[in-house]
Amino acid sequence: MLQAWIHIICKIIFAIEVIGTIVYGIRMIRRYDTAVNQFYADTEDKSMHNIQSVLYLIVVTSVMSFVANAVGRYRFTDSSFLLAFPSITFSILLFTIGYLGIHRHFSIVDLKHDRGIMNDEEQQETNPDKTLTERIVEVVGKEKIYLQPDLKLEDLARMMNTNRTYIYQAINQQMGITFNEFINRQRIAYAEQLMNDNPTLSANDVAIQSGFASISSFYRNLKKYRKA
Repeated sequence: MLQAWIHIICKIIFAIEVIGTIVYGIRMIRRYDTAVNQFYADTEDKSMHNIQSVLYLIVVTSVMSFVANAVGRYRFTDSSFLLAFPSITFSILLFTIGYLGIHRHFSIVDLKHDRGIMNDEEQQETNPDKTLTERIVEVVGKEKIYLQPDLKLEDLARMMNTNRTYIYQAINQQMGITFNEFINRQRIAYAEQLMNDNPTLSANDVAIQSGFASISSFYRNLKKYRKA
C-alpha cells in the first residue's frame, strides 16, 4: 500500500516538474528573444524559437512516458512493436537536442559580451533628449546603416556619439518598437523600392543589397512589414 502511494506521489511530482519546466522555460526563452530583438537587427542565428520547439517535444515525450507507465510496463515488454514507440520517441528527442546544440553558435554569453556591462553613468541617464528619436530616424535614413548586415544597437549609438541606453529608450519607449523591427522595416522599404526600380533583380540579390543576412530572413520580414 505504501509503495502504491509513493508511486502516485512520484507521478504527481513528475507532472509538476514538467509543467514548471515548460512554463519557466518558455518565459526565459521569450525574455532572451526580446533582448536579442532589442539589440540586434539580424536575429536569424540568434533567436531561440527552435529551443522552444524542443521544450514542447519534451512535454510530448513526458506525456507519452506518463501514459506508458500508467498502462503498464509489462504491456511493452511483451510486444516489440509497442516498445518501439517510446524508444523511437526518446531517441528522436535526444538526437534533436544534440543536433541543435552542435549547430548553435550563439548564446546568452555572446549577448552579454556584445552588450557589455553598462557603467554607472549609463544606468543613471534615464531621460533621453526628446529630439533623439528624430535624430535616429534622420541618421539611419540618410546614412542607410540598415544596409549593414549584422547591425547592432551599439553600432548606431557609436555613430551618433551617445550611449546605447539613450538609443534603447528612444526606440523602445518613444517609438514603441524593438531595434530589430525598426531596422528591418527600413530594409523592407528599401527592398520594395529596389524591386520597383530593378524588376529583373533576383530575390537573393534584393535581400543582400537590402542588408539581410539570408534569403529566409528577407522573406520572413517581407511578409511582416510589406506595405499593403
